Amino acid sequence: MVDIYGYVLRDISELHISRSCSGMGTGGMVTTELRFSAYGAKHGGNAMKAPKVMVSVTNAKGGSLTLPDFWLDTHTVHNNRIDFVCYDRMAFADCIKFTEDDLKSFAVNKVSAYDVVNMIGQKMGVPASGFADATKKIDIESLPGTTCSQWLQSISAVNCGFFYISNENELKFCTFHHPVYEVMLDTELDAYTEPDIGEKVEVDGFIIYGDGGKVYDHSNMGSRYVLEINGGSLVNSKTPDKLEKIIENATYTYGSIDKAIITSIPHVNAVWGSGQLLINNISATISSCGIIASLSANQAGVGEIGAYMGQLSRQLESAIKSGERINKNCMITKYQGTIWLDDDEDEE
Repeated sequence: MVDIYGYVLRDISELHISRSCSGMGTGGMVTTELRFSAYGAKHGGNAMKAPKVMVSVTNAKGGSLTLPDFWLDTHTVHNNRIDFVCYDRMAFADCIKFTEDDLKSFAVNKVSAYDVVNMIGQKMGVPASGFADATKKIDIESLPGTTCSQWLQSISAVNCGFFYISNENELKFCTFHHPVYEVMLDTELDAYTEPDIGEKVEVDGFIIYGDGGKVYDHSNMGSRYVLEINGGSLVNSKTPDKLEKIIENATYTYGSIDKAIITSIPHVNAVWGSGQLLINNISATISSCGIIASLSANQAGVGEIGAYMGQLSRQLESAIKSGERINKNCMITKYQGTIWLDDDEDEE
């Protein structure tokens, strides 16, 4: 059953739920998407903006499926049938900003990332779980005007993991190589296609970039796989030692399972089977037949020139934020795009 304020729905078809990490999950946020279609229409005048979507799924044995809360983003009509696209609470992280009033919640001028994440949870209306924090203290004066997503992205990068909303509606953090829950198979059917397992990657080095051109290189010529982390303002001299502990004995295996019959919606980094594969891409269809899912872990690594391209990306990102020149005659700005300067124009 699906209930959305402002709509009368009937004949709801399959529910499609997807979750995925970017890359191998070494920094970022995960948003869960829900898609479905139904016959119906709006009612009761103007509906509220982004109405809450109430989803209730019961299996053949009478058990209920645990899902996070969703909110309606878009709907389109085709031949009197409405297609809905909905997202969980993480989708609001881009539009919720810190204000001057938030500073009153802190009794000191500098706080930990743990404190900032707890504040983000309050602002997003969900409880937050703690995590191993490798960031330096954060000046609270840097918070007003910034969004929850900016801090979640930065904090997750420096801690080599990602934030997600759990099925129980909690803001949680997971390090990229740590499992969260098991993928629950339908034990009566035990049906899944043969997993395609790729190579096992052993992370034995990292390079972290901070503000002001600071670089901390904890890798060597013999390193088999090196993580590159853009830590920005959250990096100081103590961060690399903390990161060493976070990625100690880190391994990552990529692969996929084309189809599996499961009994619950997995979180990203759910462990498959014996633990050989941590899933960071989930696409599941819920129907009267049960839950059929495609599960995979992204391939780790970059191309042969990936490190150089990473330097270009970071340089351009920095230039866009600060309006710096990237060479003698070219400047990239956030709102004006690329600006070509005359040779005799003064640099600022």
